[in-house]
Amino acid sequence: MKNKINFIFDTETNGFANCSVLSVSYIICQDNNILNKDTRYYFSQEPYNYYACKVHGLSEKVIEEKRDDCKYPSYFNDDKDWLINILNEYNVNNIVAHNISFDIKFLPQDIKNKIENQDYSTFCTMQGNRHLTPNNKAPKLIEACELLNIDFDEDEAHSSDYDTLKCFEVFIKTID
Repeated sequence: MKNKINFIFDTETNGFANCSVLSVSYIICQDNNILNKDTRYYFSQEPYNYYACKVHGLSEKVIEEKRDDCKYPSYFNDDKDWLINILNEYNVNNIVAHNISFDIKFLPQDIKNKIENQDYSTFCTMQGNRHLTPNNKAPKLIEACELLNIDFDEDEAHSSDYDTLKCFEVFIKTID
């Protein structure tokens, strides 16, 4: 993992499968050096999921406020080229997420194809830290932070930018 260009990301969605991405955040780094980072917010293309909104707080009103004067598309499905272009611009080698099997489902098909063809390697900070837990259990992000002595503010959790930052910190400690 050393010297690779890593794309660390998190999504907040309107549910589980086949639903809208409401927020995506990323950090692009090489080792400990952050090269770029961003967060974007999108409206849901289906009715807002009450239970998902209760977890991440991204109601239509909140998204409207966060998108104030945004120049990018309103819906993630209309903005996928942006993400593909960022990975290409930075020559990303590795894609990282906490519970990558969930978040990867929401990436553009071009990126998923490159993962399948092994053009990008992947790393899951959840699976990569199982060995630290009793019974080899996959830790939640907060648990991984606690096990690695990383500060974690539960009031900030479940926002894609905060979770991406914590995933970055877990990743750095894990590969060291």
